[in-house]
Amino acid sequence: IGAVNTVVNPAGRLWGTNTDWLGVKRSLEEAGLQLEGKRAVVVGAGGAARAVVYALQEMGAEVEIYNRTLERAQALARTLGGRAFPLGEIPRAQGEIIIQTTSVGLKSWESPVPAEIFRRFKAAMDLVYVPLKTRFLCEAAAAGCLIIDGLRMLVHQGTEQFRLFTGREAPVELMYQAALKELKRGEKKGD
Repeated sequence: IGAVNTVVNPAGRLWGTNTDWLGVKRSLEEAGLQLEGKRAVVVGAGGAARAVVYALQEMGAEVEIYNRTLERAQALARTLGGRAFPLGEIPRAQGEIIIQTTSVGLKSWESPVPAEIFRRFKAAMDLVYVPLKTRFLCEAAAAGCLIIDGLRMLVHQGTEQFRLFTGREAPVELMYQAALKELKRGEKKGD
């Protein structure tokens, strides 16, 4: 996908890979989503969006990328596949899932899309995990969407890193619960 987030040293030779896309793919699979031949909408065209688009392509989805800067969405679509649109056209979007990959909602109660859009989707995922329930996810849930929080993706990519570093499978749900506990502890402290 054009980015490395993990370097391992098998047999004395450094090897770089990316586990973010697997975090996305496993989160979607864990939620029971079958995306072969179905439309998936991605909001954003930065580094996180690259991992999402790659995962969606691996799952056989038809990908639409919406971004404030159309040129960035077009560049991502050219590189990894999909169709690009300006973010201003998001109200017409529809599909199986909408995935929010920007930092909007990280430190404010904002969403990059209008709440009405969620009626045209079955599922919604936000890569932001602080707060765990973003405005994007709350509005999606209110519209009846299956929601997938960003902590799932973080944990799944982390479990793949654990496997690469140790050669052992990681306890996914145990890691999720531990991460969730830390997030809640941080919220109480105001961190």
